[in-house]
Amino acid sequence: MLMNSVFRIDSLIIKISQDCGNTWERVWGMGPNGTPYVFVTHPSTNNAFYPQSTDDWCGGSYGVGCYSIDLSAWAGNPDIKLMFESYAFFGNNLFLNDIRVNGSVGIQENTKYEPAVTIYPNPSQGQFICRSPMVTAWLQCRL
Repeated sequence: MLMNSVFRIDSLIIKISQDCGNTWERVWGMGPNGTPYVFVTHPSTNNAFYPQSTDDWCGGSYGVGCYSIDLSAWAGNPDIKLMFESYAFFGNNLFLNDIRVNGSVGIQENTKYEPAVTIYPNPSQGQFICRSPMVTAWLQCRL
């Protein structure tokens, strides 16, 4: 539903846990902060918004650039978890994409067959393709 942009107060908050999710610390937050366009990547619409092309993401042809958050203060710590919290009030759908956490994750990486499974398109309308370079026969994905 198209709403007056003055009343949009959508936000995204990122929290980090150093104890496997028992406690959380807020490390980043973004909201209107005086302007309603901090997440806008598409003109206003009367319908629910779903990205249809790369132009509909941050850094595309409309709206804001992409955000980068420095989490190096927690590098090397065991038992780290990230939480993404969204608050929506009269804005439209919020999508997160291409989230990258670099560095060691404490498990053996499979560099020979990277990526192990590819699922696309994202977002999907309920149908998607699931592929793996390690499997030459039928591959079944359950979500």
